[in-house]
Amino acid sequence: MDINCGVETLCSKLKGECPPVEIINLKTKKKLKRVVKDKSLNENSSNSKINENVNLRKLQNEIFKFTTNFDSRNSKAKEQLAIKLGAKPRKKENINYKLLKEKLRKDAETKKNQEKLFQLPKTMVRTSKTNKRPIMKRNKLSNDIIKNYGKIKNKK
Repeated sequence: MDINCGVETLCSKLKGECPPVEIINLKTKKKLKRVVKDKSLNENSSNSKINENVNLRKLQNEIFKFTTNFDSRNSKAKEQLAIKLGAKPRKKENINYKLLKEKLRKDAETKKNQEKLFQLPKTMVRTSKTNKRPIMKRNKLSNDIIKNYGKIKNKK
């Protein structure tokens, strides 16, 4: 089978000859001009955007360095700058499990003590009664017999 023949079929085997494949390239002037202009505009705009982003990042880093320079003892600021520039942050410090449990127990006790202290003033206010007079309910006067039936009235 020839390379120019394409797909081999029963008919193509019987004929034995394949016509040569013709490749036609279509070129139009209008499309070429548009494509060239678009590519140049895209390249210029993308380069300017990238340059602006790079300049902004450089500016931010310069400002951050300037602010951390005043306090040279501040190691946290330096660590943050390093992390911002791509360094890996430090791992958390390991604490012994028994010590951690003891610390949590102490924290729980202090919370309970604080709650008790906050509750004391509330209970003191509730128990202290000053100058409270008994409230007397006034009965409505009515001549209705059914309301007073079965009640004992004080004799004066």
